[in-house]
Amino acid sequence: MTAVIAGIVSFVGIINNQIYLPFTPEKLLPGAMSQDIISLIASLGLFACLMTIKRGANRAWLIWLGLTAYLFYAYALYALDAIYNNFFLCYIAIVGLTIYTTILFFANVNLDFFQRIEERQIPRKIIGIYLLFLAALFYIVWLSQIFSTIRSGVSSGINTVWVLDLAFFLPLLAIAAVLLFRRKPLGDLLAPVVLIKAGTLGFSVFLGELLKPYFGQILDPFMIGLFAILSLGSLTFAGITFSRFGQLKPQNLVTD
Repeated sequence: MTAVIAGIVSFVGIINNQIYLPFTPEKLLPGAMSQDIISLIASLGLFACLMTIKRGANRAWLIWLGLTAYLFYAYALYALDAIYNNFFLCYIAIVGLTIYTTILFFANVNLDFFQRIEERQIPRKIIGIYLLFLAALFYIVWLSQIFSTIRSGVSSGINTVWVLDLAFFLPLLAIAAVLLFRRKPLGDLLAPVVLIKAGTLGFSVFLGELLKPYFGQILDPFMIGLFAILSLGSLTFAGITFSRFGQLKPQNLVTD
């Protein structure tokens, strides 16, 4: 259901970017288009994951969860930023569906799947340090922008991003890092998930920056570089993790 709804609304958003006006500032339209492009890809990715899961590919559950986390974040932005177009209720539906499917996943996950992870030498410390680096980097960037906004008294238009990141996503990066350092199975589960979410979201923002000239806006080299690092680094570490998981003994990651 999540994939179907997100696929429809993202496709419409791509072919008609004007549906976000007047609820979204025009300066954010490049980001809205790039987010819809990645959301459509994520929706198709969910379908692909479901098909591979049915064939017994356990690693696909982690990709599925990472894409689900991305869709939660993407459509929480639209829902909480009050984009009152014809798809507003769809945005709320996606947020609810992603939350409840995630709860169901963790209620049935089998952490014994990771019991032989030691033998495969997953670079826990390196990935944990990278996650802490991302958390610290974005805390610094977002807090500097928040303090600047407080001083100026002028709304930035990205308040929901700050709330979601500072309250939920950045702490989750730190939690995953600590669990990796302590060699906890939950850390082995969370790491690839948050890396996929960070990578897809980072690529979405990176693509949005590149689309700015199409909307008559000026490129921001700092933002391009920042989110290129976020996307490339996150997806690279996610790929390393998945390659090692493929060597684990066959075992169900999710119980029936």
